[in-house]
Amino acid sequence: MSLTEVPVQFDDKDELKTQIEFFIGQPSARKIEITKAGAGYDVVFTTDDTPPAPATGVA
Repeated sequence: MSLTEVPVQFDDKDELKTQIEFFIGQPSARKIEITKAGAGYDVVFTTDDTPPAPATGVA
């Protein structure tokens, strides 16, 4: 498993909500950490960048 963390900062709550909803819909999504930071939010999105297993060619 190859995990990648992407730190982002949001000042707008609606933009944060939109990005979380988008992230949750991704098959590589693994974890979201949200911390209140002053007037905004610090967020770390963690994804699994492991390539999928090769196809076997058998249907």
